[in-house]
Amino acid sequence: MTMAAAPADKFEDEIEELVEDDEEEEYGVTRRNRRKVQGKKRRRKNPNKTVTHRRMGLSCAALATLAIASVFGALTVFWDNVHYSSVVSKSSSSSYITNITAISSTSTTQPEWLAHSALDHESIVEIQIARFRRGTGLLLNFHIYHHAGTTMCALFSNVAPSFVCSGPTPDDHVSDNYPRDKPWSHNDTATNIHIIRQFFQYTSWQFTEPPGFHETQIKDTNWEDPDLVSILIMREPISRSLAGDSYITTKYPSIFTHHNATEQEWWQFAHEPTHNNNYALRILSDATCCNGSHTSHDYVEAAQALVRRFTFVVDLQCLREGLEFIVVEQLGMDTNKFQWNFVHDTQPEPSLEELIPYPAVLDYLREKNKMDIELYEWSKTFSVVNCQELLLQEQAKHDESGSTVP
Repeated sequence: MTMAAAPADKFEDEIEELVEDDEEEEYGVTRRNRRKVQGKKRRRKNPNKTVTHRRMGLSCAALATLAIASVFGALTVFWDNVHYSSVVSKSSSSSYITNITAISSTSTTQPEWLAHSALDHESIVEIQIARFRRGTGLLLNFHIYHHAGTTMCALFSNVAPSFVCSGPTPDDHVSDNYPRDKPWSHNDTATNIHIIRQFFQYTSWQFTEPPGFHETQIKDTNWEDPDLVSILIMREPISRSLAGDSYITTKYPSIFTHHNATEQEWWQFAHEPTHNNNYALRILSDATCCNGSHTSHDYVEAAQALVRRFTFVVDLQCLREGLEFIVVEQLGMDTNKFQWNFVHDTQPEPSLEELIPYPAVLDYLREKNKMDIELYEWSKTFSVVNCQELLLQEQAKHDESGSTVP
């Protein structure tokens, strides 16, 4: 089937070529159950003038072609949303499940990319979900290092590339034109999705740093493609830094292995220039970020603009419930294919005060990473699960039984 936005986009392009420079045509798609392509003319410099068929150079045949394209676009969107509506009607009624349309409903201003789209973000998400359920969509995990990438790969390994769920091995027998680079340019997105989808339902992009200045940027990818379902897992920044990696754990064994670090060793760790410097924010903005506590708020706004474009945002604190909601209830995937035993049950984590025994060090890390922390706290409003509400419910259940949450 032709992509939902294509007829409307084609309609816009033809109009722009026909109207004069002092005129502007805008075409949008209204929200669910009211979807039709509408043309809105901007006020002309001379309000007494009217646009005639002769002046625009439109023949009756051309008008008919444009009208058919408009109607076809609306019908395509309508079909995808009818299919999606049958899906969401079966969704969980649990109070901790948040509205997946939060990204569009809570935004006070439209992100820049939306100005060039015929659909609002809510409509895009609905169509992405519907098309995935119909078998054309690709599930892509945008993996910031230490944001549950290993868990996600273990869960989806049966429907993903063999090399850490991000790249194929010879045993996968993929085609020679299989895309191996990331991120994708806007124009390459649809083609790459089609190629990967011939072999896998899921793939992952892992980032330990943002792309270089002369490389394709993450924001260049067409995250609005109707066949791309994207997942972004967000994590509390200081908790992420305490996850360690092969380099950090080897450098600081007293912190990560022996758990007997002195205050001096903790201070040395806190001053790590990259590992403890607004890590996720840097990846989600660009390579010029970040400068500790002096990081510009412009980077937060740039990252927020990108986060708004993902299909799903999940808070790592309640990863299992978020993934169950996405995989089972939204995407309708066969749960027998997945290794759910790798996804831990949600439970309260040790506090940062327990993990970092020196208050001054913890205060310093919070100040140094305050922009990253702000981004994480903001992202919670878009998470498919309200983790705090879920934890409160779990605590209440255990209180009734006379025990505490383990």
